[in-house]
Amino acid sequence: MQEEKAPNDELTMNEFNEQIKILVHFIRSIIYQYCKGFKRYWFPMTFLLIGITAGGTLYFFHAEKKFEGTASYGYTSLKRKLYGEAIDNVNALIQTRSYQQLHNALPLSVNQLKHLREIKATNNYGSLLSDDMTENNSQIFYITVKSTDHVVFDSLAILLENYLNNIVAVQELQRQRAEKFKRAITYREKELIALDSLMHAYTNSLSSTTQSIYPVQKGEINTQALFEKGERITEEISDMQHFLQDPRAVKLQEPFLVSQIPVQRSVIKIALVVIIMYLVISGLLLFILLNIVRPKYVPE
Repeated sequence: MQEEKAPNDELTMNEFNEQIKILVHFIRSIIYQYCKGFKRYWFPMTFLLIGITAGGTLYFFHAEKKFEGTASYGYTSLKRKLYGEAIDNVNALIQTRSYQQLHNALPLSVNQLKHLREIKATNNYGSLLSDDMTENNSQIFYITVKSTDHVVFDSLAILLENYLNNIVAVQELQRQRAEKFKRAITYREKELIALDSLMHAYTNSLSSTTQSIYPVQKGEINTQALFEKGERITEEISDMQHFLQDPRAVKLQEPFLVSQIPVQRSVIKIALVVIIMYLVISGLLLFILLNIVRPKYVPE
């Protein structure tokens, strides 16, 4: 009994080439039918082209003007994904025009809020912050806003900072850190006092001729290490006190820089949209005219 031979590479390549030929033939058939239909119904197709082009031109010149600005923020607590999700929630309110709820998050007037069109937060690679699962040393993220009024950017940066710092999870974590730092400062201050006392007593023992309570030789205590430890404790206390004075988890780094001129729309993009729309609509119309509306018998 002979074993069946597995298909070789040449047969697989032949099948692939055959599929390519079928695809090319299909595309050529579509192009042929389109050209044939366009030749028969050239007048309505030309009228359609003029109408879609006019619509694209009107959109280009009369669509609302938008201003765009980006601000950068630094953060010290929690994952930045949390802040991205919070900004996504604000954007959802903008898209659904829920201005009363949006006012609770960003206390601007309703008239100002109506100018907002989009808001998003991104990482330093330009990806959405709400999708960011990476771990890196960057403690910066960016918020980009689109608005039909550039004046709204003046106060928006600080309002966004306040909004992010008022997240319940952020506030709870900062409260816990504050309590922890208060206890740590008390302990470090006591440690620093004890260290200073040791340094002072040791220094006096070196210059005294009487018996000291530190009967040690000069080289038995590393004064340089004690001094460095004291400096390190002092820096730790200073850092914790700075946090207690300013416990914000998110801080504005660079405010929105917005041009007085609105963002220009891409002529190429609009032209491509017009062309695609025309091809799709005209193709559907020609299919209907050639295969549904036409009589069953058409003499050659």
